[in-house]
Amino acid sequence: SGNTAIGRLGLQSNGAGSYNTSLGYQANVGSSNLTNATAIGYNAIVNSSNTMQWGNSAITDIYAGVGTAATLHSGNAIIERTLNVDYQDQNGSAIAYGIKFGGAGTGEGIGSNRTTAVNQWGLDFYTAFANRMCISNGGNVGIGNIQPASALDVNGQITIDQKNFGGYGGLLIKGNTAVSNYPNIGFSTQNTSASDVISAAIGGNITNNTAGSEAIDLGFYTSTSGQSGLAQRMVIKDNGNVGIGETSPTVPLNFASTLGDKISLWGNGSNHYGFGIQPSLLQVYTLDASNDIAFGYGSSGSFTENVRMKGNGTTVTKGLQVSNGTVFTKMQSGSATVGSCATAQKSITIFFPVAFASGTPKVFATARNEPASSFNDAFSVSVRSISSTSVTLNVQRTDSITGWGQQLLVDWFAVE
Repeated sequence: SGNTAIGRLGLQSNGAGSYNTSLGYQANVGSSNLTNATAIGYNAIVNSSNTMQWGNSAITDIYAGVGTAATLHSGNAIIERTLNVDYQDQNGSAIAYGIKFGGAGTGEGIGSNRTTAVNQWGLDFYTAFANRMCISNGGNVGIGNIQPASALDVNGQITIDQKNFGGYGGLLIKGNTAVSNYPNIGFSTQNTSASDVISAAIGGNITNNTAGSEAIDLGFYTSTSGQSGLAQRMVIKDNGNVGIGETSPTVPLNFASTLGDKISLWGNGSNHYGFGIQPSLLQVYTLDASNDIAFGYGSSGSFTENVRMKGNGTTVTKGLQVSNGTVFTKMQSGSATVGSCATAQKSITIFFPVAFASGTPKVFATARNEPASSFNDAFSVSVRSISSTSVTLNVQRTDSITGWGQQLLVDWFAVE
């Protein structure tokens, strides 16, 4: 009872059903005992109670509004209960069965893949017929990635604009427990087995989470053997100290306590300008013997030089004050090879790298055996003559042996 049919052959299959409605030629119910079912349009078949069927399977579009498709005026659709889209799970990896925006041929819409394995049972968001963003059935969101493997999986560049926000936290990575639950950023590469493996990371080590005293160290990690080989290469402590190869820096810049080259200021080969450490020795070095080390003040482009240590071992300085108050205004030093000698004495002339202003600078000299030798010969050195440009030294053997065959060296120091 309570059934209404408008149109020829309407509700012809209705038997014991009640309160069913049909509008259109052959608009009908799919079974004889439905309740409150409505079929609208030619050959529209409604198959469930409390359901409305618009049109038959040939219908592709439904317009809601006033006028024709060409002159349609906007109207509102109010749905107080559920709107089921693609009720029979027909949609694949497109929006053939979904929600579309715009006119016929539009490429913008929302669909749900019901038939294939790629993001099946999720939501897909389309523009220009391309899937731009998706939400997986498990809740992961993919942007430019239709198979998101994490809560937010982005394939492409991300821009964060804070110009209308200010302050900190444009990208906020949270952690809430000291010694665990670290906030971090991982960098991965897809290996030859098509697996993404984290091989570098920046990690925040929470050192204090007490309100008002929150503190975090930043650690920088790299690896040559995948995630299992991640090692901290640099750390910035919560107090600002930086450690390179040192996990607990106690000074503003702290290097690892290892021997060898420490800093290269220029060059990255075996020879360079830089600093090194060897047992009980701080090294400052240049590329080769043709390069010097200078000390002074100002800047690199406007430099006033006070001391120059030449690559050949000579030192040139503007002045030297000794403990008794005497000031030497110019100082030079170096080493010279004496060579072998068949007699007990040999003279050698040394030319100063830079001429002295006076004609009689003070010169001090000593003789020594050649490097790495085991000789214990005894020698003395005296000044034979001196000028502003050179000094001639007498090298005398002082033990009982006459002459020498080794490459004897003289270290000299001249001041005025």
